[in-house]
Formats: sequence, structure tokens, C-alpha cells
Amino acid sequence: GVLHPIESYWLAYGTEEKTGRLRRELNDDFDALTAWLIGDTKDFDFIAESLIPQLYQGIQDGRLRMGEMSYSVLLAPNMLTMRRTTLKMLRELKAAGGRIVFTGYLPQYLDGIKSEEVQAFAAGCEYVPFTQNQLLQALEGVSPLEIFEADGTHTQNLLTQMRLDGDEKWVFVAHKPPLQRLDHTDSQPITLRMRGEWDVRVYDAWNGTISKANVSRAGGFTAFDTALYAQDSLLLRFTPAHGERRAAPAPRAAASTPVAIASEVPVTLS
Repeated sequence: GVLHPIESYWLAYGTEEKTGRLRRELNDDFDALTAWLIGDTKDFDFIAESLIPQLYQGIQDGRLRMGEMSYSVLLAPNMLTMRRTTLKMLRELKAAGGRIVFTGYLPQYLDGIKSEEVQAFAAGCEYVPFTQNQLLQALEGVSPLEIFEADGTHTQNLLTQMRLDGDEKWVFVAHKPPLQRLDHTDSQPITLRMRGEWDVRVYDAWNGTISKANVSRAGGFTAFDTALYAQDSLLLRFTPAHGERRAAPAPRAAASTPVAIASEVPVTLS
């Protein structure tokens, strides 16, 4: 779950010469955060502080329950102010062993009034600098689904949507705008890895067929290798696995090329 920082933007709303630069920074950072999470296939919802009193259902097994949803991690990004009802919920989540991650600005206001309460609370939680690399590293393994390139790195040009259907899961994969590789005829090999042991069926919209995917399972994950072309998409149905287990291949390391470096090299000063 991601706390939506809209009220921090409102707090910064003023004349262009006094707050314009801050507002543009907050807006750009919000766009960047959304793109980072979506591009890294992180499954998340924005949570409006105004709806917390209505939707908050308490903590269960260390997970925050909001309405019909529950979250293993709560992210508080670039907040200048926070509601007291939100802080109360965060304290309950932390006391129950839940995970809270602050990033970027820490709130200096509580209900719009100058206060050090939130910063004092945040000092006992995780803090991650607001950079793509460090934030995504901190959230590694949070999402049940990850997609990797052939060299073992996370894809950045795909987005996913996952729906629960009883004990099954539906996953839709498509290209994330701005669309890339439109003039390429080569494929993009990828590996989808879902937490749990599943059978996977591919619903092919081009020819109307449904086929069982060749998957591998090991270490509590199911892996599925496939390839996408410039404007491809995937619709996958995950059902609890039955039948023979097969070991998953070892994760592929990032590609590397050895380079020999002589012990002495000539140097010319200009």
C-alpha cells in the first residue's frame, strides 16, 4: 500500500514565486514513483488518508487490512503533512510487527499543524532515500510476481495487472508507455516468476486457443519462460499446481565479458 501524498501537495499550494518549484518537484516525484513501481511489476494500491477512518479494518498477521484489501508493506512517500488518524494506524501497524517504509520528505506537520510527532515515529521505521535503485531494492520480493530479462535483470518496459479469482490468479502483461521496440522484429525473451506452486495456462487472443505452459517449480516459486514482440501482450491463468514437480533452472546471472588489463599501460600527458 502507498499513502497518497495529495494533501502534502495541497499544503504546498501557494503563489508561483513561493511554492511553484516545490509543487513541480512533488508532482514530478509522484510521477516517477508511480512509473518505478509499475515498471518493476510491483503490485500496489494508493491509499487516501481521507478514507482511512472508513476503510481501516485493523492488523491481521502483520498485514494492514483496508476494506477488502491487505498489505504486507506500507510506503509513505514524500509527505509534508500527515493526518493524526493515519499516524494512529501506523503506530498500530508497527506495534503488530508490520513493515513501514518512509522515503523522501518526512512529514513536518500533523493535521497541517507544525509537529515533530511523525518524524519521531519515522525514526523507528525504515527510511529509504528517494532514488529508483534504493527504493526498488528495499521492496525486492514484496510483489508475488516478478518479470526478468534474459540477462537476469528486471524488465522495465512491461506492466502487469493481477486479479484473484477464488484460489486462482489471472495475470495480464502488456507493454508500458512510451512504447519501445516498435520497429524491431526481434523478440524479447522474459521469465515470469510467481510466488507459490502453480499450473499456468496461456490464453492466446490471436488464435483463440488455451494452452498449458511449460513451467518449472522450485524454492516456493513457479517460473515460466516466454518471449514478447513489439506489441505483444499476455493473458495467463494461474491455478494451484497438481502433478509432477520439476526443478526450476538456476537464476541467470547478468551477462558479462572478461576484459584483460595489463599490469602496465602507456600514458601520454597532453
